[in-house]
Amino acid sequence: MQSAQLKRPSLAIAQPLLDERALAETLSVSVKAIQSWRYKGGGPAFVRLGRAIRYRPEDVEAWLASNTFGSTTAADAERGQ
Repeated sequence: MQSAQLKRPSLAIAQPLLDERALAETLSVSVKAIQSWRYKGGGPAFVRLGRAIRYRPEDVEAWLASNTFGSTTAADAERGQ
């Protein structure tokens, strides 16, 4: 009888994960702004790897798309102001 080989799931990471500094640089904001968004729950989804915080580029793109408006009136209406 042959022993069954275990199949390991493939981990398909299309793009490398971004750290806080890389994300801040990409968005032209401070690292403190990134940290504040994360703390308040208003920024892009993040991944916690132990103590390290990383961001998937596709999550950042989705967050940017959900925060794109045609006017300040539309943005205010979305936020309930």
